Amino acid sequence: MERPLTISKALESKGEVLGRGSMGIVYDLPMGFGTYEKRAVLKVMSIINNMPDRSKGKALIASFVTKEARNLIQVEQFLAWGYQSVGRNEIYYVVMKHMGERGDKVGLSMKEQEQYLPGTVEKYRQKHHIVHE
Repeated sequence: MERPLTISKALESKGEVLGRGSMGIVYDLPMGFGTYEKRAVLKVMSIINNMPDRSKGKALIASFVTKEARNLIQVEQFLAWGYQSVGRNEIYYVVMKHMGERGDKVGLSMKEQEQYLPGTVEKYRQKHHIVHE
């Protein structure tokens, strides 16, 4: 498998699904993306042309992607973002560095995961000047 150098190649060669949410699906990019040679992730959000209120959905996703890109830049995890038409769908995407596995995926209980939270919050406050409320 080669490292994808463009979003088209990333969409073709995306790996396993790492997560799903109300805004889209997150895929593994085990070979990295572009010039970034370490593991990355691809978050894909799609507007299907037959949605009842397509313009409202498009504005919501565009706003979400813009905000997410700004946040990822601030915490040094951003790799790429943008928009692409694929068939009848409009795809919005964000590519970011893979920052590790979810706690439950590596066998940590919720209580164990919560023990790491204060240190993580403090790290982001000191390094990136981000305050989680």
